[in-house]
Amino acid sequence: MRAGIIGSNWGLVHLVPLRNAGVDVVALCGQDAANTARVAAREGIGRCHTNAAELQDLDLIVIATPAITHPQLLELFPHQFVICEKPLLGIGHPLARAASLPRQRVWVNYAFAFLDCAQAAAAALAQIGPLQRVRVESTVNIPLTFSWPQWFMEVASHPLSWVLHQLGPAWPRTVRPLPQGHLVEAWWPSGTTGEFVVGHQPQAGIHHRLHLVGEGGSIELQGQLIWGENWRYGPLRVNGEVLELANGGSGDPWVLANHEAVTALVAVARGRTSRDQALASGLFDLDKALWVEQLVGQMAAVPLMTEHGQ
Repeated sequence: MRAGIIGSNWGLVHLVPLRNAGVDVVALCGQDAANTARVAAREGIGRCHTNAAELQDLDLIVIATPAITHPQLLELFPHQFVICEKPLLGIGHPLARAASLPRQRVWVNYAFAFLDCAQAAAAALAQIGPLQRVRVESTVNIPLTFSWPQWFMEVASHPLSWVLHQLGPAWPRTVRPLPQGHLVEAWWPSGTTGEFVVGHQPQAGIHHRLHLVGEGGSIELQGQLIWGENWRYGPLRVNGEVLELANGGSGDPWVLANHEAVTALVAVARGRTSRDQALASGLFDLDKALWVEQLVGQMAAVPLMTEHGQ
């Protein structure tokens, strides 16, 4: 299996798991020809391109570019197996645009379900009974200028994807502005209600907080990125008691989770894992990825948030 990566920054996170799975990464595509050539030489990738159409002779394509470019790139590869970084479409495209994409061969990389802490939380769901309420808070301080819907797509969609994997697609009920953020209230046909918050934090980085309440107890989980350091996840509390998490290995747990997700996707590409098995494991095909887009896409446009949260 021969692969090409579009995107010379985050796209390189896929390089190790692809190679470990026996995939031959033969091409790298980026906007800057000189930089792409330097990165390709450093990583031992034989071909470098600035035109993604030149990768159409390959078997597997990784798309790790800004979401606004995804639809055009996806349409270039109707016959290849595609791993597309989230979000699938982003805020800039109508959901109807997905109808023209190659549905059977596109998978979207939402890796939160492959975190050790997320797998432990999923296993603990049976202990707290049917879920009644879910609240996910994602706060951020990164020097980028996004609207609140864009921050949902770029940051809050990670834990949101895990919640939707567990419960299925949700329906938005209300969207409310906060002093420095935005709140989406949602519901599921089962009766479970959800609150998803994105907001600003003083410290540079990202912080996720998940709180799930069932008929028989609760689950709490946190994850934090301090700018310049690795992600840290935990503690995981079930009914107030801290659970010890499995040791997934050294290194950044978020990078490791992405490696696990890509490894699982290669197994799908080779036909070793069925679509049903893949979806059950936490992977997202095009239709499942639209659950995130449909929920966040209901948010009305709001003023831009600056790097200072104003």
